[in-house]
Amino acid sequence: MIRRRLALTFVALVSALFFHSSIAGEDNWYQFGIDLDRLSGPVDFSFLNHKIGEHDWIGTDRAHFVVFDERAKKATSRTIRFFGVSLGFDAAFPDATEGRQLADRLSRLGVNLVRLHQLDFVLRAKDESRIGGVLTTAPYPTLDVEAISRLKTFISVLRDHGIYVVLSIHCGYTFRDIDGVYVGGGQFPASRPLNEIFPKMIDLQQKFAESLISALGLGNDPTLAFVEINNEGSILNAWQKRKIDVNSNDAVGAELRARRKQLFDKNPAISDVDFLTALDRDYFDRIRGAVHRAAPRALIIGTQTDFGGLGNYTSDESADYRDTHFYVDHYDFPNGLWNKYDWRQRNTSLIGSGLSELLRVAVLRDVRKPFMVSEFNEPWPNTHGSEILPVTASFACFQDWGGLAFYDYAHRAFAQESNTPHEFSLSGDLSKLAVFGISAAIFRQSLVDQGGQLIAIPLPASTRAAATTARANGNVLAFLEQRGELKKRSILVHKIGVDPYAQDAVRVPNAIDASSTLNPVAADNGQVSYSLNRLYVIDAPRIVGYIGYLPAGNAVSTKFTSLTSLSRDEIFSSILALSLDSRPISESKHILLAVSAATARSAADGRSALSLQAYQGESDWWTVKSQANPKPSDMLTEGSGSVWMQRTPFFFHLRGAFRAADIYALDGAGRRFEKLPSGMIQMVPDGMKFGIQTDVSIKSSPWYEIVIHE
Repeated sequence: MIRRRLALTFVALVSALFFHSSIAGEDNWYQFGIDLDRLSGPVDFSFLNHKIGEHDWIGTDRAHFVVFDERAKKATSRTIRFFGVSLGFDAAFPDATEGRQLADRLSRLGVNLVRLHQLDFVLRAKDESRIGGVLTTAPYPTLDVEAISRLKTFISVLRDHGIYVVLSIHCGYTFRDIDGVYVGGGQFPASRPLNEIFPKMIDLQQKFAESLISALGLGNDPTLAFVEINNEGSILNAWQKRKIDVNSNDAVGAELRARRKQLFDKNPAISDVDFLTALDRDYFDRIRGAVHRAAPRALIIGTQTDFGGLGNYTSDESADYRDTHFYVDHYDFPNGLWNKYDWRQRNTSLIGSGLSELLRVAVLRDVRKPFMVSEFNEPWPNTHGSEILPVTASFACFQDWGGLAFYDYAHRAFAQESNTPHEFSLSGDLSKLAVFGISAAIFRQSLVDQGGQLIAIPLPASTRAAATTARANGNVLAFLEQRGELKKRSILVHKIGVDPYAQDAVRVPNAIDASSTLNPVAADNGQVSYSLNRLYVIDAPRIVGYIGYLPAGNAVSTKFTSLTSLSRDEIFSSILALSLDSRPISESKHILLAVSAATARSAADGRSALSLQAYQGESDWWTVKSQANPKPSDMLTEGSGSVWMQRTPFFFHLRGAFRAADIYALDGAGRRFEKLPSGMIQMVPDGMKFGIQTDVSIKSSPWYEIVIHE
């Protein structure tokens, strides 16, 4: 009788909350701020790291990164995965105090890799105080002594925090007349692909690579795990995009013909594709040689695979791993590139698109080498941005990838770092910060198992050349689909990759043929699934996730949980439950529940969220409208005021043998600040039921700590 009365009370409560949660206006949003300097308790993931020493060199074992113990002179049995961020421009050069603070922040977020990006873009004059790169305005490659000193100190601090680094050699530098080389009349941003064609430029890049590594003291330091030779650039990429032509009458065409005569004098009939592939290989191998002279143990990549396509498997055959980039809803600048007051987005979704970008890059994986995605993002103010980290992390586990690096943490000086969402930066973006640490744990701890069956698609030299000749470039998935060698949705079922060294024609298993009729499409490990209703579900022993469009009033379920949205309308959110005591969710006594949704800046009145608006009245382009001036958009690069998150009211059922439970909302540092009323928690025979963010009179948080009593 008592249990029945409690059940009726709980039903009445849920009904009332359903009504209460549908209130319109500012009650659909709440203010919240994350204190990155004081993260503690359930949201502190620094335990994943330890100081890097001689027993922590990074090597490879076919498709995996592994730890190599220099003292024992052998690889350990420990596979390591990397979850990191990019730091570029001014953000890569904190002073000593700022560097320790930044490394502390990154460690607490679960970061074990920093990609030092665009170090060669900003040139510093003698009278300038700003430090945004390693080069001066003197002829390339003259190093900035103060910048090198700062970066060297920062890398040392990263080492102490267990954070490895990626060093990029050529990213943003555009050669100048002062360097004594052909500069291309401004037609080639970052001098791509001139930097691979003209021998003197190659010589200078070799010098830069060796001098940079030496000046930073990284020649015999395991902290330098990776070196990237040429960011997003290759000769094959430029040719496929018709930016260069071997037969053109300009200086580039003349130099290409001269290089062809030099390298293939005895084979003048060599095809353009084979010649350009060989030229790419020559460039990669020469810079690789310089890097190896300076840092013999570093793992090296020529460029990202999708910037050159299948031809890169030939030209960069010596790569230690493969790498790629992807973005969902990259900014568009209709009236001038990088105009911070005039920008727009489509507000598309990774899940809403059928995971199209993840499927596209998945087929770029070389099954014989580790695979990394060193840039990915779904930048603010896209209202679906909470999805990008947990979906990518869990999908990468399933596909057995080796590394992920979010672009970016920040690229402004530490002292100028904004606490409000802005452009690509993780700093200030509440929707991503709320799930970053959990996503790091998912990937680094392999909380989602890799798939059972590996489909390796053979890519003999003839196929690679055919793709390049067809100018497929990074559209490898479309190329393989057109040839009938792969069904796109099979990538949701099995591990996928290509084998550039195999010769056999691919045979697609029946399970893949049938996958196009399945809904939801479930991975063969049974731990991730994608529904055509635009919902992605994680159902692994220690991690459960509901990510995407939550149907109003209808329950969605995993083995040991179910969730019912209490919103009147379909709502997009990312809800994750992580076992903190290494037990399965159904047996765990300590769980972190993360609830992330759209993030917004404050409106001018400071009392409401600044929502998306149609760009210039267009129905399919969106921006954040400036309230301080008549320009088309609010400033992209910085904001002010409080940060808001959209409220996600839902009812959660956790199954297990529980006697009682306490649920605490956590503050921005991960400390308990409000305990949910006992009346909002119902213990039932098969577990417990409770409501989250259902009552606007109770402070909301993106983090909840669940403590279960036996």
